[in-house]
Amino acid sequence: MINLKTSKPANFFFFVYTLSNWHFTCREEYRIAWLEGLDITDEKQSALDNLSQIFKKYETEQKLLSTYFFTEPERLYLETDILTKSEQKKINSLLALFAGDFEKFWNKEQDALYRILNWLKKEMRNGMYNDIYRKLLQFLGVRSDTAFDVIVLKPPSQVGNKGGGTALSSGLITIEIPTLAYAKQAGFVVLHEIAHMLARKSDILRNINTRDLNIPESFYGRGKEALLEEFLILSLLPRGYFNLSPQGAEALIVTDRKDWLNLSNYIIKYMYKENDNYIKLGAKIDTSYMRVYTKTLEQFFT
Repeated sequence: MINLKTSKPANFFFFVYTLSNWHFTCREEYRIAWLEGLDITDEKQSALDNLSQIFKKYETEQKLLSTYFFTEPERLYLETDILTKSEQKKINSLLALFAGDFEKFWNKEQDALYRILNWLKKEMRNGMYNDIYRKLLQFLGVRSDTAFDVIVLKPPSQVGNKGGGTALSSGLITIEIPTLAYAKQAGFVVLHEIAHMLARKSDILRNINTRDLNIPESFYGRGKEALLEEFLILSLLPRGYFNLSPQGAEALIVTDRKDWLNLSNYIIKYMYKENDNYIKLGAKIDTSYMRVYTKTLEQFFT
């Protein structure tokens, strides 16, 4: 079901993508840590500005460049029929400016990356993850025989336990693991991204009318539909229902702050009992569940 792997091209693209800082998925803590060891000349800054514009064109919906590099085993340059030769030449000339900087990072961190990868492969053989996957299918009311390719990426070690993941396309996921300590929760992050892919097949989620929901039009770069999906999944994983006892959920601290962490705590805490009822009964989400969930979401923002 889950094929964990990594590659030099994937990590090279991740490095340049993050430095370009074009999107909310470019984590600021990674970028700052990498920039501390780099000499960003005017030429390189101009290249990053140009790459930012290229990513805005090709990454927002199509994910053309990331999908290429995350599935390319060897080349640190683009070679595909999807783009014109002139486009490829421009992108490759810009990427080449950062190959030397990346090489220093790669030589320093690749051994740690492969230790993380090997540890995670062993961890994911734990039957607990398959059990959670089966429960996700049942809860979301979907079927899937997709094999998931999970690309492990290495942020700078100095960011500590700040990692994450992205569901790129059907069956393709990336997960960012800076340290072996963070890898110990990475299995739940992988399942979080898989849950996103499954949720997009759910009729009940696709048919929700978000126009009348009293929630922000945009929250941390996400529109209403994305916000609805994100926090439903966050109520389950990686810190939610499947990784937390009832006492742990009850102990979560919720304040009046309208930020990401506080909303995460709020949804995990106040949806725990509803999630527990449905999952223990083997029931799938329905209109009744969604009424409770959307009301909980709206209450946070009132």
